[in-house]
Amino acid sequence: MEPSDDYSKIVRADYENLERMKEAQEAQRAWKIGSWAQHYIENGRVVAHIKDSEAITSIDRSRVRLGLDLRQRGNKELLETYYGPTSFPDTLIFVFNPGDAVVDWKPCIRQHREAVKKVCLQTGGQIYKGALHALEHDGREVTAVVLVDGARIETKGVDVVLAVGA
Repeated sequence: MEPSDDYSKIVRADYENLERMKEAQEAQRAWKIGSWAQHYIENGRVVAHIKDSEAITSIDRSRVRLGLDLRQRGNKELLETYYGPTSFPDTLIFVFNPGDAVVDWKPCIRQHREAVKKVCLQTGGQIYKGALHALEHDGREVTAVVLVDGARIETKGVDVVLAVGA
């Protein structure tokens, strides 16, 4: 099974980097609308951090700057609220992120892959299938797809490049 065709993906909202958190917030909004929404399951997630972690401080700072509430946090009892008894050490802080989600990925990518193929064929486009090595870009758009076998597909001016993967 290819990494891009596994069964679920985690969509998280909290990042230490403010710009990345803005992107995550935008991505979450996009997942909640249109044909993507049926594959998006916002069920929350508990994240473990080392006490006095700079990551928690950075995330809190970013959340405040974006006008977002701080996350509920606690000791392992918070984790046990959601998952039952644990043997995790008391040296960890657990944070509940209610907005984190999973995407039922396999049917999601299958649905969108088929839609793109249909439009591609209807408009005289071309479909290539192969293992992806790299996407080249100019900072604004994908300019070429490079396959593992060395083939290079120019994509400048192309409307859709569907290249999923890790």
